[in-house]
Amino acid sequence: MKDASPTKRLRLQRLAGTLRRRDWLGLLFEILVVTLGVLLAFEIEQWGQRRERREQERQFMEELYTDTRTGIPELKELIAIHDKVLRDVPLALEARGNPAKIAALPRGRGFGCGLTRPLPAPYNDTAYDELIQSGRLSLLSNQRLRKAIRDLAASQKWGASQDEFYRDQVTMNLPPLTPFYHVNVSRDSDIQCTIEWSQLLANDAAADATTRMLRRHRVMWQVRRSTLGRTILAQQMLACELGKPECRR
Repeated sequence: MKDASPTKRLRLQRLAGTLRRRDWLGLLFEILVVTLGVLLAFEIEQWGQRRERREQERQFMEELYTDTRTGIPELKELIAIHDKVLRDVPLALEARGNPAKIAALPRGRGFGCGLTRPLPAPYNDTAYDELIQSGRLSLLSNQRLRKAIRDLAASQKWGASQDEFYRDQVTMNLPPLTPFYHVNVSRDSDIQCTIEWSQLLANDAAADATTRMLRRHRVMWQVRRSTLGRTILAQQMLACELGKPECRR
């Protein structure tokens, strides 16, 4: 083989000289500084995002905590109405056909009057379903809490559908019951109600309507109890996550 030409040898000598003169340690240091700068900037950005997410999560949990605290007493109030109906009305129906038992029924105002009472919708009956649709549930880092809120949303949605059916039942069953209801307003604007049970129980249509409404109250009682239990569980978990005094671990 022929030796490389003088021109090529000269080029190789120049390249070798350039490489020997290069400050490789300085170059390595520059690369290291740039790399560390990029990594530090990335970490600062990630830290800021994590901090913002934690703030959003806490704000979101505070909202849920307020909602559950508001919803619990309202659910208890509704359950108390169902409880009274489930205590009063079976006594009346059991007395049907027995004048002595009918005469022994409590004569106080309000006995059985909650049977067809229009009940207010519970607090945030559909808000939790809308919450899940919004995607904000992903802000919760606690998986157990996230599941509890999701279960509560499902219970609230079910309760809303049952409440709508209850209102339809009231509309349908109220006409045969109306003749036996007496509603007055006191001087204090307090609504007072009495029912002529002896006449109502003697009327087949009214007695059947009473039975249907009693069944609907029993269903609503079960629905409200289930929702209340899930609401209390979510409220307790939120209280612990937020460090509230009422947290019970």
